[in-house]
Amino acid sequence: ILFGLTAVPFTFSIPILTATKSDLLIVDNNANNAADPGDTIRYTNIFTNSGSTAATNVNFADTIDANTTLVAGSIKTTPIARHDSYAAIGNVGITVLPGSGVLVNDNDPDGGSVSVIAAAGGTANGGAFAIGSDGAFSYLPPAGFEGTDSFGYTIQDSDGNQDPATVFITVSDVIWFIDNSAAAGGNGQLTNPFNSLAAYNTNAADDPGDIIFMY
Repeated sequence: ILFGLTAVPFTFSIPILTATKSDLLIVDNNANNAADPGDTIRYTNIFTNSGSTAATNVNFADTIDANTTLVAGSIKTTPIARHDSYAAIGNVGITVLPGSGVLVNDNDPDGGSVSVIAAAGGTANGGAFAIGSDGAFSYLPPAGFEGTDSFGYTIQDSDGNQDPATVFITVSDVIWFIDNSAAAGGNGQLTNPFNSLAAYNTNAADDPGDIIFMY
């Protein structure tokens, strides 16, 4: 009995890890810009995964210089901020409470608590955001926008170590708002409606499938 074998292509991806170590003289008792006995040096190790697969169960070993002594309790890790994804309605935006906020998937390997550095500003595509220390945030897309928008944020732990991440927001189902009691000059958003159909027809860059809400 003869059997034929057929080659089947097989592809896989692996994490690609690199570790970079640097040092900084942070206590220079005699101000000579040299590491002398009694001075303090801070070593920093940065780990980077440039592959397309998450790295798990990673072990790292480092050797202390023979001329130095490890300061007890000084080994710290930065918190880990992970990117976040949300969805929003065009011209409406979203308000996200702490229980669903950006800190839900972030953590501190040291076991401590983390917080967001509160911030407010513009987004990549012209929207606006405000984020609080508890991870809650609000977002308003630019008028008429559909697509993916984003903004960055930074978390920090109790030691002041920080890590940045990005919030991605998919905006769809644009609604144009018209309120005849509103002031003139609106842009059609829920918080700033047009005050007439004429204003809508003149200013709205509406697309097929957009919704008009009049009240």
